[in-house]
Amino acid sequence: MAFTIPTFRFLSRVHTSTQIIPKKMNLDTLIIDIYDKDIEAYHVYASWRSQVKIYDKGLYSEVIYVPNKEQENV
Repeated sequence: MAFTIPTFRFLSRVHTSTQIIPKKMNLDTLIIDIYDKDIEAYHVYASWRSQVKIYDKGLYSEVIYVPNKEQENV
């Protein structure tokens, strides 16, 4: 079994009462679930993560998909 690791890019933004803090997210975890005779039941789970230190109250956060240059023209 072979596959390509995804090249998706994500950016997190944490909004506080005084600022917006952007942070690049990194591919953190891959879970490969191929324990089945039926190939249609195979799954790959990917998780991206970022860490931001804030000094005032966090209001909300958001995750933004950032297209790769190859994907922008699709």
